[in-house]
Parts: sequence; C-alpha cells; structure tokens
Amino acid sequence: MRAYGGVEVRDGVRAYGLTTTPDGRRVTGVRVRDRSGERVRDRSGERVRDRSGDGREQTVAADLVVDCAGRRSPTPAWPAELGFAAPAEERLAVDVGYATRHYRLPDGALDGDGLVTIGPTPDGPRGGVVLGIEHDRWVATLFGLCGARPSLDPATFEAFAAELPFPDLHEALMVGKALDEPAGFRFPANVRRRYERLDHLPAGLLVAGDAVCSFNPIYGQGMTIGALEAVTLRDLLRDGGVPSARRWFDAIGRIVDTAWELAIGADLAIGCVEGGRPLTDRLRQAYVRRIQAAARHEPALAEQFLRVSGHLDPPSRLARPAVLARVLRGHLHR
Repeated sequence: MRAYGGVEVRDGVRAYGLTTTPDGRRVTGVRVRDRSGERVRDRSGERVRDRSGDGREQTVAADLVVDCAGRRSPTPAWPAELGFAAPAEERLAVDVGYATRHYRLPDGALDGDGLVTIGPTPDGPRGGVVLGIEHDRWVATLFGLCGARPSLDPATFEAFAAELPFPDLHEALMVGKALDEPAGFRFPANVRRRYERLDHLPAGLLVAGDAVCSFNPIYGQGMTIGALEAVTLRDLLRDGGVPSARRWFDAIGRIVDTAWELAIGADLAIGCVEGGRPLTDRLRQAYVRRIQAAARHEPALAEQFLRVSGHLDPPSRLARPAVLARVLRGHLHR
C-alpha cells in the first residue's frame, strides 16, 4: 500500500470520533489521538505492552470514512451521538476457543496431502486443521465450540488432537517437531450489525469487514468477505462520487447474506450451540451432510462444495441437477 501514490499510513493512533457538517448529516473527517500510555493486552490476554505517543488530538479531513475496525468497531455508538439510530444486532453465541502451533513434519506424514481438516459434528464440538505453509513448515490449529478449548500448555497440546474423531491430525503431530508454543484466541459469538435496515446514516460513512459482520473463524470466511467488499467499494467508487450508505449496504448485503447463512447453519448443526432451528434450516443442514458424505467418493462434488464454501460459486450451484445426481449416487454407494 505504501508503494501507491497518495497513500499515507498513520500508525499508533486511535479514531475516537467523527467530524460532521453543522447539521450532522454528512461526515467530514475523523478525530484521532496518539495512543499514549495505553496498556494493551495481547490476544492471549496475558502479556501487556505499552503504547507510545504524546496523546495529541488531530482531525483527519475526509470525503469518505470507511470503518474497518473489526468486531470492536466504535461506529455503532457514533451515529447515536449524532442523533441517528444504532444498528440492530443479530448474535449467535458459540464460545469458540482455538490454539495454533507451528511444526516441522517428516516427508509423507500426511501421505502427500497439503491440508487436513477435521470439522465439528452434531455430537462433537471439537476439530482441527493442519496446513502446509512456507519454508517447509506446517501450521496446526485445534479448536472447540461451547467452551471445549484446547490447552495452551505445550505438554498437553497434542492430547486435544487425540480426542478428534479421526486420527490423521494427531498422528501427524506426534511424528512432527513443534517449533513454538501454542498461541490461543477466543471468539464468543457470531455478530451481524444490520446497517442496511437503518432509515438514515450520515453521508460519507461506510462500514466494512468484521465491523459489519463477524463469523465463527473456524470456517475461514472473514478475510474472503473483506476482500469481496473491498472489490465492491472499488467498483462503486469507479462509478464516480462517494456511494451512499444505502447503496453500499445493499451491495455488500448480498455478499454477507451467503457467508452468514453458511456460518450460522454450520454452527446450528452442532448440538451444543443454542439457537432456533427452523425446518428450512434443518433440511438444508441435512442436505449439506449428505453432500459431505458423498464427496468422499465424488471428487467433482468435493470441488463444488469447496468452491461454494470458499465463495467462488453461489450456493445455488449445490442444487443443480448434476450435483443432486452425484449426491444421490454417493448416498447409494455408502
């Protein structure tokens, strides 16, 4: 980003408010201050690091302000300060905890595979992933929902993997060499802020990424949705002028809807997650389970499922006659 002309990066500052026109109808910039003397905990919640800075306040003038501040976005409180309604929130608690560690694995540890994923099941809220990355290293992540968190103790990290329903991941870790200590993270709930349902928002203010909708991270959707929203913003800006909030949230709503339905549907398929399960959702979950079962014997079906879950294809592709035929054939084969 620094290589682009006209890009300036300001590090070590926090946005704490908006500036607007006298009538409050249009945003004209952001008030920021140096993060002087702040004591910030790291992601594990254990170590504390100090922020340097002199605490000076500044105003950054802007024709367009985009909030990409993530799940802790301050924007829901800002419209209320300007006389606008705050967005309604939808929330599904999952209490996910996961831990990540890097390994060196011997050749052939996973029979040539570059990725192994073991997902949670209706009866088992635990899972894990091991993935080949650069410099001949592997990253292993173990996770659990509903409070079933893996240990951050290096001596017992692999024991969590031994409790998964398939042995592949645990066997690989036991023959590998750990390169660091486990690093943990917690995610309490899926949250969607319904900005698209607001009648009014200040002009010149948009919200994107996890600040709009944050998903259970075990499904790996967050950065994909953020990238798709960035492309959407680029296209809207190319049309000329700053897009209205209505146009923006309508445009990204179609992107977020798909990811939200995939994440919520997958979470509600796990028995320990509390939430309503309408008949349509139960039927959809049953069909997805049949797709996943049949995909063991149908490579084309596995590819199509991954393309939908990776947001390369729309979910409607899973209802095409050719896909239905493969699901039926896989079910009969089983």
